[in-house]
Amino acid sequence: MSCFLFPDEAVNFLTKPKTPPEVSGTPSHSLDLGREVSAANGAVLWQKDHREVKQAQRTAVSSQGTQHKLRGKQVTQAAQGSYSCDTKDDSTTFQVKVRETEEMFPKKEKVQKEVKAALTQNASLGWEVAQEKPEVKWSKEGKLMTASKKFKVESESKSGRLVVSQLEKKAAGEYSCEAAGQKLTFKVAVTGGRYILVLMT
Repeated sequence: MSCFLFPDEAVNFLTKPKTPPEVSGTPSHSLDLGREVSAANGAVLWQKDHREVKQAQRTAVSSQGTQHKLRGKQVTQAAQGSYSCDTKDDSTTFQVKVRETEEMFPKKEKVQKEVKAALTQNASLGWEVAQEKPEVKWSKEGKLMTASKKFKVESESKSGRLVVSQLEKKAAGEYSCEAAGQKLTFKVAVTGGRYILVLMT
């Protein structure tokens, strides 16, 4: 148990809510809890489910003047629970909930489309994800693909595409885009002078 030497001046929380606020977190993202106290030299103690929260690889405790913050890094379901921030005179609590695994392809329904192009032209399979700059892997018929003259991956903040250059009949098949363990699967059919792109489930 940690002990603090508190000043004689009362240390209370400013703008403390009447009911414990519920804070929602997203898996693998950061989550911040913060409170302001009435005295700059007032110490606080952070606890989760009545156990002290200490500085660790995934937990950062910081103080600047009257501001006190607890940051959880790359949170998981284990971060859920009741948190408290205590001074010698006051206490405030938070209820933290971490959502289930985030849907990486939130607009996959809008991606459903049919694309037609002449043989030897380029095919483009596009995607949009919920997180910025995710690690995206492409595979064809279950085999991991690597960048080449035929296959090029172009990406921006939350979107990108796989460009298949100079379509040939052997380019037909099932393509999968994977991010954070979730997949978006396409089926490309090449017939004569065109190909058809259909989004699978």
